[in-house]
Amino acid sequence: MTTLAVHGTRRNLLTEYSITINDEEGARFAVTNGLNSASLVISVSETMNAHLFGLSRPETFRQLIPAIGVLKSGGVVTDLQLSAVFGCPFEGRANDATVLQLIDSLCLLGIDGVTLRDSSGGASPAEAAALCRRIVQLYPHLTVTLHLNDATGRAAQITRAAADEGIVRFGLTGRELALPGSLNMDLHIETSLRYMAEVESYGFNTGINAENLSHIMQFGSVNTQ
Repeated sequence: MTTLAVHGTRRNLLTEYSITINDEEGARFAVTNGLNSASLVISVSETMNAHLFGLSRPETFRQLIPAIGVLKSGGVVTDLQLSAVFGCPFEGRANDATVLQLIDSLCLLGIDGVTLRDSSGGASPAEAAALCRRIVQLYPHLTVTLHLNDATGRAAQITRAAADEGIVRFGLTGRELALPGSLNMDLHIETSLRYMAEVESYGFNTGINAENLSHIMQFGSVNTQ
C-alpha cells in the first residue's frame, strides 16, 4: 500500500513529500523509492513511546541509528519528529532537558531538522516560544518545525509567539485526514481553516488556498451520502 501511495502520488514541485520511518528497513524503502525527505519519530515521553511503538525510548533510539546512516548515504533529508514535547496524557509536562538531550544525541548522527510536536495540545505560547528560542540558539544549523494541536484553540497564538523566535515552519495535527469523507476529516478541515484565518490576521501568509481546502470537505461529504 505504501509503495502504491508513493508512486501513485501526482508530484507538485512546490510540495515537500516525506515518509515517516522508524527503522533501517524503512530507510532503505525511502532511498530505493527516490524520496528526498524522511521523518524519524521518537517520543519524549517513555510511556508514550511504548504506547506508540511497543519499544522503550532507548530501543527506539538504537533503531534510528542505522536508519539515519542509510538515509544520509542515499542523500535523503532527515527530520527528527519528537512527540509529546509539551506533555502527554500519561506523564504530564515534559522535561525540556530530555528534549534537548534527544536533539543533541541525534545531531551527532547528522539529522537535518527537528519537528517539535505538541501531541496533547498542552503547549502555551510562552512555553513554545522559550523552547524554540533555546533550540534555535543551540542548533542554528537545524531546520525547526513546530507541529501544533489546536485542542485548546491556542495554535495560532503559539504560531505567532514562535515566529518571533525565528520559526517559519508550522504544522497542524492531521490524523483526521486519513479518514476520507468522515466527520473527523470535516472537523479537521474546519479547524485548519479557522487556524489559517487567525494566523493570516496576524499578517502571515500560509500559502494554502482556503477555497480549495473547503472544496475537499464538500467533496468528502458528497461521497458519503
